[in-house]
Amino acid sequence: TLGLVVLLWKPAVVQVPLRRVLQTFHGGLATWIEERFESFVDGLGPLRQGPVLLQATALSAGVWLFEGGSYLLLSRGLDLGLPTHLEVPAIGLALVTVNLGIMVPSGPGYVGTQEFFGTAALGVVGANPQAALALIVVSHVVQYVLVTALGVVFFAREQLSPRDLRPALAETAT
Repeated sequence: TLGLVVLLWKPAVVQVPLRRVLQTFHGGLATWIEERFESFVDGLGPLRQGPVLLQATALSAGVWLFEGGSYLLLSRGLDLGLPTHLEVPAIGLALVTVNLGIMVPSGPGYVGTQEFFGTAALGVVGANPQAALALIVVSHVVQYVLVTALGVVFFAREQLSPRDLRPALAETAT
């Protein structure tokens, strides 16, 4: 978070030392890294506007609360074998671990990756392994179905089909 704050408000604090370090590299790697980093910093530009940052923060908090709430509600139907005072922190740990874990490259829909990280996080606090896996699998299915259904609804609303995306996909591939 501190790094993001620095990149938002004082990007030169990171950009200048990075350029110095990259000067020691030879070949196109340094240019590639610098271009990607500059693109990332440029992409943060809208967040430098107070109202946009506030809206993004509120939306992010809302998404985390809804996802955490869904995990918590789903956990009520399972016996995780956790003391009552550990249930909310355990669900929070699982939520954060899953969301960080699925940032690594994985298969389509995070199948397997989400289950690995979720059950590992719940295992740390001593949750029943079978119940933990059931919770993560059911949560994953609910999320997948919900996101896919919303995608289908918005595709239909815009009168799009997957075939309509072929030209755009072919253009980005070249």
